[in-house]
Amino acid sequence: MIRKFFLYTLLVIGLTTFAQRNESTLFFKDCTAETFKENLDVLADSSLLIDARTKRAYKRSRIKGAILGSEISTVFKLVKDYPKDRPIFIYSESGDESLTVSALLMRKGYNKIYNLKDGLDDWWRAGFKLDRSRVKISLVTL
Repeated sequence: MIRKFFLYTLLVIGLTTFAQRNESTLFFKDCTAETFKENLDVLADSSLLIDARTKRAYKRSRIKGAILGSEISTVFKLVKDYPKDRPIFIYSESGDESLTVSALLMRKGYNKIYNLKDGLDDWWRAGFKLDRSRVKISLVTL
């Protein structure tokens, strides 16, 4: 709980500093599972969905259509040519890792970030489906 508060405080400070230096409109939404899914359903065709969990967790289950971004260097490779004004949806197991990734992406200029606040645990508790199909990690990493 303290770690999440600390990360959230850093995110707010970072975004405030970034907003003062950047004239583009910033959008960050820390979403419940229901809000995350609603927005993802509407924006799925024009967005990127990143799973910020470990490779092992990703192989076990994921939100359908998610791309593995377990390391920040991999996330930066995934978004390298991605337009900075298009939506990016990010989740992790509990929401902590994805909050950190969200802050780093916003510092890089990506300005439409949706974070699954309480992570994949909340998604599952809300009764939403998980993709448990077998996946080869080499196909989804860069």
